[in-house]
This record gives sequence, structure tokens and C-alpha cells, in this order.
Amino acid sequence: EKQYGFGDLVALTVSGIALPAEGTVEDVTLRVTKLRSAEGEMFTIPNGQIVKTVNLSKDWARAVIDIPVPTSADLNIVNDVLHELAQNAIDDPQLHDLLLDAPQLMGVESIELDTVNMRMVARTLPGKQFEVGRRLRILVIRALRVAGIVAPGEPAPVVAAIPHPARTADAEKEVQRAESDK
Repeated sequence: EKQYGFGDLVALTVSGIALPAEGTVEDVTLRVTKLRSAEGEMFTIPNGQIVKTVNLSKDWARAVIDIPVPTSADLNIVNDVLHELAQNAIDDPQLHDLLLDAPQLMGVESIELDTVNMRMVARTLPGKQFEVGRRLRILVIRALRVAGIVAPGEPAPVVAAIPHPARTADAEKEVQRAESDK
């Protein structure tokens, strides 16, 4: 019924199995469908046992990027940084041919004890959502770091200067005397 074909990325719900079989369609016959998983495994599924089909690569796909931000961060700044990144992503040489339009910042997805999770989504060419997601995560990390927003669990940059231990009051006098003797 043309629900999927060779090369499509699909998730097939099979009767008697709790989790769907996911993979790239390698062969379709009257009796079986063969899928290759992301790990390289080959699934052979009897067509009569397929109860639900999800085609993950029909027409377009969506990359979903969840971005953990520390609760201490100014969310207005985070929003500005991520909106700018989304608008510029379409011009990225690695993303330009894979994106159908500019990624969209959906906003706060969830709140946890020490993080606020933001979500960005991007419409991509079929089957390219994983590649786009990986590249967008790199760009997000870089943009937030440049803006001074550190990831949860990452140490904040040190702002105050710490005196060198050898620069105690007595040591400082010795240094001044040595410099005046020159």
C-alpha cells in the first residue's frame, strides 16, 4: 500500500513485541519486510504481523533538540542567543542543504531542580534529522558558551583574581626591594 519502500526509515509495530522495530527498509517482498537497524542488525518481519507503520522519512523529518540551561541563566538572553542561532542556521554550510526552513525555538519544555530545558525543532530532508540534530547541538553549545552561559554541571568561569601564594605581604616587600636594587 506504498506506506514505505526501499531506503525509508521506519518504525514497525509487530504483534507480540512490545517495542517497535526501527530501521532502514532494505527489502520488501510479499511475505516479509527486512529492516537494518542503526546498530547494523537485520530484522526480518513477516508482513502479516505488522500492525502499525510509522514512516520516519516520508516527505520531511523533524530534528528535535532539547537544550538544558542552568536555572541561574537569564532566559531572555538564552532566548535571544537561540533565536539568532536559529535564524543563522540556514546559512551554515553543513546545514544549508539539509534544512527545509529555519529551525524554530519552541521555548521552555520542562523545568527540573537545576535546569530549564529549552526545545528547538527543525524540518529536514527525509532521514537527515539525526545529522541536523548533531550539528545544531554543536552550534548551540558554541553560541551559549560565547554568551557566557555554561551548561549545567560545568564550572562557571572565574571572575575574581586569586593572589599568587608567594605574594604574601613579606614576599611582596622582598620583590619590591629586589626590583629597586636593579
